[in-house]
Order: sequence, then C-alpha cells, then structure tokens
Amino acid sequence: MAMVLIRCSETNLPITTGLFMDRASFESATLRDEDTRLRCPLCRQIHVWRKEEAYLVEENEPITGA
Repeated sequence: MAMVLIRCSETNLPITTGLFMDRASFESATLRDEDTRLRCPLCRQIHVWRKEEAYLVEENEPITGA
C-alpha cells in the first residue's frame, strides 16, 4: 500500500493526503471533492488538489523534499 502525496504550493515540500492506495487503485480512482481538500500542516492553508498533481510513495520509500 502506498501513500498518496502532493506538494504544498507555498513550500513545495511533500505532504500526505491521508489516502493510501495501491498503484492500480490510484490509476483507476475517481476522487471526490472531499478527498481532494486538506489543511496543510506546513503552511496551514487549505489545498485543493487534482489526481494529476498527486504521486505515490511506497511505505518503505523515504519521503524527501527533493
């Protein structure tokens, strides 16, 4: 299972969306509006994101700011 991440638009650092999916589920997912809103722990703003902006990180992979 992988974490779904986006980048904070203010800091450009990765943040988790709170969603976990395998690659096949992520690619076929139709995300609802409530799934694509989150309060960023870095900048405290509400981010509304699209699936095209998100990426997966496997649980055993490091999450880096690069």
